[in-house]
Amino acid sequence: MSIGQRIVTIPSLSVSSMTYAKQHLDAYPHGTLLKATRHAFARGRGERTWEMMDGQLLLTYVLKPTDADDTRTSLVEATPSFGGQASLPRRPRLDRGPIHLHHLFMALTVAVTKALQTATSCKVKWPNDIVCGRKKLAGMLLEPVWRGTELAGVIFGLGVNVNNRFDGGHPLRTIATSIGEQKEAFSDLYALEALISDHLSHWYMLWEQGKYEDIFSAWINQLAFRGETLTVHRHDGSSITGIFAYIKPNGNLVLECDSVEEEILFTQAQSIE
Repeated sequence: MSIGQRIVTIPSLSVSSMTYAKQHLDAYPHGTLLKATRHAFARGRGERTWEMMDGQLLLTYVLKPTDADDTRTSLVEATPSFGGQASLPRRPRLDRGPIHLHHLFMALTVAVTKALQTATSCKVKWPNDIVCGRKKLAGMLLEPVWRGTELAGVIFGLGVNVNNRFDGGHPLRTIATSIGEQKEAFSDLYALEALISDHLSHWYMLWEQGKYEDIFSAWINQLAFRGETLTVHRHDGSSITGIFAYIKPNGNLVLECDSVEEEILFTQAQSIE
């Protein structure tokens, strides 16, 4: 089933849609899109909340990757073939290393970014935001659900500022924007939702096929602020400032700080400015 082909609308949620999806994982097949008519709140990265406004898209996808075999692959390893052509790379056993989940998040991020670029100019702000200039347009979360050492599923949450506005004295006016503000026109929320789901299906398929190098390259090309000075605030309250030097294949950011390279883990960052 393609991602977003099955849509379930829930009248009201007293918890975040991410939490609800994890609690009811077994009830929904792979690719299910969960939406709520009324949200109590929406969760952002860490302990932050996403400010909900009319005109936004708030989407939660249930993904259930399957293991093809017992072989963990590298970024470029392919299965042997006897016909003179390399076959598709084997899909990894996801319970044997987090690097492939990083590539899944990269693939989904590229998908969403390319969908939104049909409406406005935007780039990826490492690790999980999409921005226009330096203003936040969308935020994403990916959370695996483990049962012992087995991956039961992955929840992908997405919030996009579409037709909402940050006018006048709105507290987020200097750091957030919407598609409507960028192109000064309203967008069809249902059409944009369908476009996002189509892009997610395509890039998820590439991830399943083990096209990790292609995914990493596409993700790198979407990153904003390369070569610029950034301050990364970590979850432990500490912060570090340096020049955005490069990204490691596992998604970690490397800053150059006084000629010394500092690696920031993909999961460490709380926010960046």
